[in-house]
Amino acid sequence: MKSEQISAIEVASGNLVPMSCKPPVLSSTNHWNGIVLEQHHLPAFECPKLCLQQHSINIWLANSCQIDWRLAGGRLQSTQMRRGLVNVTPKGIPTQARWNQEIKFLLVSFDSSLFKKVADDVIIGSYRNIEIILQRGVCDRQILHLGMALKTELQAGCPSGKLYGESVAIALAAHLLKTYSGKRQLNSEFEVNLSIDFNDESFDVILCSTAIVYFKDIPAALRKWYRFLKPGGILGFSCCSEESCGAPLIIEICEKHGISLTSINEPTGSPEKCHHLLTEAGFKNIEVKTQQLGFYNNLEQAKEWNGGWFHPRENPLLQVSSEQMAELKADYRQKIEAEATEEGAWYENLTFFVTGRKL
Repeated sequence: MKSEQISAIEVASGNLVPMSCKPPVLSSTNHWNGIVLEQHHLPAFECPKLCLQQHSINIWLANSCQIDWRLAGGRLQSTQMRRGLVNVTPKGIPTQARWNQEIKFLLVSFDSSLFKKVADDVIIGSYRNIEIILQRGVCDRQILHLGMALKTELQAGCPSGKLYGESVAIALAAHLLKTYSGKRQLNSEFEVNLSIDFNDESFDVILCSTAIVYFKDIPAALRKWYRFLKPGGILGFSCCSEESCGAPLIIEICEKHGISLTSINEPTGSPEKCHHLLTEAGFKNIEVKTQQLGFYNNLEQAKEWNGGWFHPRENPLLQVSSEQMAELKADYRQKIEAEATEEGAWYENLTFFVTGRKL
């Protein structure tokens, strides 16, 4: 899919039409391959029945609003959307929606070939056996984090270049396949495939955006990448501090209940750790730049922890009882309320942009 305004097939006419009634206020046209991001501000409207050509994500930017929607000619349903909530819409399913006030949202559309590449080359499994499941009004902080990072990059004029957006697209696609796939076995089999191999000195640049923490053995991945690079080649990756993405609060709450968690960001959670990892892998001319991408969440949305936790090696929360999970969620909501300000609940997202060169 080329980077152009996101379109869909109007079911009534069979024509290809824009997905929104007005042009986007922000668009990634001519910036990235495999993914298109648009920011929309739309008035009250009722959309005709549309059939998406690609999988898409909708990230809500506005205040609370009721969206009425219908799927494939089924019954009318309603979802109360709030800032930060996410919709996931698979391709090929006729959908219809209406709303009675101005709305603001990010729309992200993926090329099907990107999903196939991620499934076949990065995730152990086959894209032919995967079906993305429709979601409405879910709290997914990984999607929110990556989507807002793309929006920030686009607003700045894409200073990190084409590879940044495309690597974030891979991270988003991998998350969708793991979290919203119709094949349950994918979740248990999900892992970064370190068996992928290339000839030595094959690449001038290797870029990994955000997803480096998904590797079970980061030093081994870095050593492979060093081998894949040509002399003078550059490695770049981004990651978050240990204090980012809500992890410290969840760890604190669980520790009070006798549950020990390790942050997925721990291995790369400081500039010093990033520098050390690249040094050990043989890289030189190492630079670590930091950027605060945090933001204030609506309090009601911030309190909605779904009990999820992801770590490539372990997840003790999968073993807790429903009663204990209810206690954890209650303590989490209470802590969020206590720490919130008039601006809302702060979502820390201190991001490191790391580069190293093979000399």
